[in-house]
Amino acid sequence: MSALTLEQQAVVDAPMVPLSVIACAGSGKTKTAVRRLVKMRRNLGNNRGRVALLSFSNVAVDTFRRAYDELARDLPADVDRDRVEIDTLGGFITSTILRPHGHRVMGASQTPYLVSGSETFLGRFTFMTEAFPMPITNLHVAVIESKACFYYRRNDAVEVVDDAIALNPINRLGKVGAYTHDLGRYWVYRALSVDFHAIRTHQFHLDLTHPVA
Repeated sequence: MSALTLEQQAVVDAPMVPLSVIACAGSGKTKTAVRRLVKMRRNLGNNRGRVALLSFSNVAVDTFRRAYDELARDLPADVDRDRVEIDTLGGFITSTILRPHGHRVMGASQTPYLVSGSETFLGRFTFMTEAFPMPITNLHVAVIESKACFYYRRNDAVEVVDDAIALNPINRLGKVGAYTHDLGRYWVYRALSVDFHAIRTHQFHLDLTHPVA
């Protein structure tokens, strides 16, 4: 990887505190982020804490992993170079929150699993609209002012679903251990709201950036 500019090096060497870096396309965000990851892992030494480098893009994640593997070869022997997580934001949330912790808030006796929507048993999980019942795969969730709100789309309109109507099939499906893509967000929100202490014991040192594309 090419040498860093003074601005990039300042990001790499910054203290391990909350930090937001905004940069335009082509400014070297990738190499800066990876070198920052290596520096943080070096600073942690053999500490059991982990560092996460996350992206919305699978392509970026692949690039991060290749670059980290190359740069981490030079880390001292007493540094646990494998105690990092390089993943998409969705993959990280699924692997560190939903799958290990979701079953408690879902009331399930097994590790939560994603359904595609074509499973025949999902026919038992519907919610009632003003006109007719709809499959749970059509139910969406948004968090507004720290509250989960449920809705579905009819043509171009957004129709709000009453909590009592939405939560009945959501909770029943949760007890099975299943979740849709959208309802996975709801269970993550619930897990973070009511079971944050257990999740926090993972001791991740998050260094997230929000670049401008």
